Amino acid sequence: MTVLSLNRVHQQGAGVRESPCGTRCNWCHEGGDVGDLSGFTALTEAHGDGGAADVAARFFDLAAGVLPEGARVVKTIGDAVMIVADDARSGLDAALGVLRAVGREEAFPGIRIGLNAGPIVERVGDVFGATVNAAARLTEHAHVGQVLTTRPLASLVVEADRVSVTALGPTRLKNIGDPIEIFLVEDDSRTPAAEVLDPVCRMYVDADDAPARLPWGERVWLFCSFDCATKFSANPERYTAG
Repeated sequence: MTVLSLNRVHQQGAGVRESPCGTRCNWCHEGGDVGDLSGFTALTEAHGDGGAADVAARFFDLAAGVLPEGARVVKTIGDAVMIVADDARSGLDAALGVLRAVGREEAFPGIRIGLNAGPIVERVGDVFGATVNAAARLTEHAHVGQVLTTRPLASLVVEADRVSVTALGPTRLKNIGDPIEIFLVEDDSRTPAAEVLDPVCRMYVDADDAPARLPWGERVWLFCSFDCATKFSANPERYTAG
């Protein structure tokens, strides 16, 4: 089953089920995706609680709007959404669908997705187990715009998916005893967009149509708003260190 992490709790019956996949887009189920928005804390600080809540709600709408048959939202936690799917293929389709939906959204944070497969335990609308934990850790390990998954899911990728798969080898993940062989799935259908990250709120902005820009150091920095540009100009070292 595929699991995506979204922004609403979906009640499930109790039980134990076997599933071919578990993914995290910040949620997880019988097989699932878990995904979260990168830089959400910075976005909250820059645009306030209300603005961050609007982005999280939009993230949920985007994810819920592209779910294939057999996939469903389990719950949301802040900027994370957990989705589950009845089979591995649906889980992979859900992950790619959410990745692309977020990529099409203007002035929106990037996303990280973890996808895993295996049995889960359902209790009072939530899901538990090693499959869920691994999906969550894969999400934490991913970079912006990446889907990280395991061999059973990576083996389902076909040419029509328009993605590339790269083996990253056995990797130790937080609080998981043995290394897990993980794979990077990248979207080949997305043209290299002229997008850059606002260093203050971490949202993507169009390099050709950014509302504000400031020269500092050896480059020109782009911003989603004059408010972010003002915060940057007051303390640029804060937003460029590391």
